[in-house]
Amino acid sequence: MTIVDYTPFLKMKDSEISALIELSDLDKQRLVPFFDIPRRDEKKTRDPLAIVKTKEECFINGINRSSGRISKKLKLISSFYLDNFDVDYDLKPMGRDTYIQLIETYAPLGMLPVTGVDRTDEHHSNIRYALDQGIIKADTIALRLLEEDFEDFQYIKGDIKALYEHYLGEFKNIDLVFDCRVLINKDELSLSSKIIKFINNYADEFPLRKVIITGSMIPPSISEVIDTKNEKALERKEIKIFHNIKSDSNIHVTFGDYTCVSPDYSDADFFAEDMQNVMTGKIIYTIEVNNIADSVLFIRGSRLKTDKTQFCNLCASLALGKWKNYFRGKNSSFGDGFIYNCATKIKRNATASTIVKPLVNAHIKYMISVSSKL
Repeated sequence: MTIVDYTPFLKMKDSEISALIELSDLDKQRLVPFFDIPRRDEKKTRDPLAIVKTKEECFINGINRSSGRISKKLKLISSFYLDNFDVDYDLKPMGRDTYIQLIETYAPLGMLPVTGVDRTDEHHSNIRYALDQGIIKADTIALRLLEEDFEDFQYIKGDIKALYEHYLGEFKNIDLVFDCRVLINKDELSLSSKIIKFINNYADEFPLRKVIITGSMIPPSISEVIDTKNEKALERKEIKIFHNIKSDSNIHVTFGDYTCVSPDYSDADFFAEDMQNVMTGKIIYTIEVNNIADSVLFIRGSRLKTDKTQFCNLCASLALGKWKNYFRGKNSSFGDGFIYNCATKIKRNATASTIVKPLVNAHIKYMISVSSKL
């Protein structure tokens, strides 16, 4: 089975897992997703009688629920990267570091570990321990780098070498992930140049199977790119960076993205009672303006509290209105079918929660279908 050269970066949440579940069996078998465990803060509420779970309880409940769903519904995805990048490093559920708990829970399901030069000593020790105990196989590991990491290879060369001596050198395959995060205010040419230079220097010193380039045009707050009751398409800088690097490298370079969810997404820090006053409806959908997957469309509505049925109109703008020539059709994916049904009111409405699954599904299905042409 040939693995597609596309890696969706997802939060380990119900909506994203459900989006994968709706893929065809063939697509599941060909995909190796990259999961981040989301940071889950205590739910804020003014209700004195409400039962509020601690961060530790939220973490444990979250991994138990998601691992259970993966084991039952995603057996055809044989491997996936898993990181705790978003989790507070000082969170210690049951007095233990979070990464060893993730390894113990998800390794039997196909987890590929992820590390970085900025991780804690505990993180590194946990991977070493899991190798020694046979909990994880010495097969594939991802080395995830942020912009501050790949600005200067010589500066972190010693750190990478130390990781090789500790445990990296025992893995058969090492995948280098360049995580550009939110790209709205970044220079794609400068980033491309830094990454190309880093790859060349890295390949001269260390073994490397492949490179994954990822990033997003979606900020944590959509208000940074679009006003309420507005529509806008932006060029995807992550695609431009990928093309620049792929055309200037002899290494196997592959594309990744954060689908329709911001890399910096986290549960909003508002009282539960105020959420409807703050949140607005939105549709995020990848389109082709001049080239394959070159743009992302934002369609934003109004406050959810004042218009709870607005998702039908937002979907209609995409599937039937101004942007209909960019809509891929109701039969393209589960997600596209959901959008069409909502637009035509076959499905009466969606919510801020239920719209995530179809949007992520439509995006992943589209990117799988075009990955060989990027």
